[in-house]
Order: sequence, then C-alpha cells, then structure tokens
Amino acid sequence: HFLNLEAHIDFRSTKSQSTLKVVIFGRPRKGDRSFKDPELAFQRVKQAYDSYFTALYTLEYIEYNSSGGHKSFLWNCEKYSTPDLIIEIHGASLANLVCTKPGAGLIEVGKSGQRATMFTY
Repeated sequence: HFLNLEAHIDFRSTKSQSTLKVVIFGRPRKGDRSFKDPELAFQRVKQAYDSYFTALYTLEYIEYNSSGGHKSFLWNCEKYSTPDLIIEIHGASLANLVCTKPGAGLIEVGKSGQRATMFTY
C-alpha cells in the first residue's frame, strides 16, 4: 500500500531536490519470485503513485539476470545505490539493500494466499 509512505520517505534527500527515483527490481519470469506480468506491475505502480503522491518522479523497471548468469556485486550496488524508493519481490536479492542510500524506502512484495503467513505481520 502507498498510504502513509510519503511520511516515511524523506523526499528532501533526493539528489535533484525535486524528483523521486522509483525502481522496480524484477527477476526473469519463472517461479514464484517474479512478477508474472512485469508491464502490468509497472503500470500498477505508476497508477498508485499518481493517485497518492504529488512529487515528480521517475519510474524504472530493472530485470536482473535477464541475460543469463549473475550480475556482479559492483553492478548490484550501482543499481541499488540511487533509488529513493525500491519495489521488489521478497527474496535473497534484498541483501543488496546494504548498498542503498540513507533514507531510501522499500516496498517488499510478498506472496498472497495460504503460504503467505510471513507477510501477515
């Protein structure tokens, strides 16, 4: 949910002082830990942002490991160090949050349904 998110992110910490950088990190479409429809995920985030926020923003979808193989730690840190808000599916790649800038926000997307108890609280 985007409600109350604006209260938790320091919008003054953005580099340009006027534009919030929002990045959706995704995996190639396979298994439980990927967006089934990345374009739809992008559009839903855009619609939600437009509904709840007034600040200017850029929205980017980055799919890592899309060319096969793993990216380097340096590549990960470069990608994770610039966003003001990160949207990502729960998984080990959240370890890259160690590279985020102070004050960055995170929306962690979890599974819905019977096996989603870890996302209840």
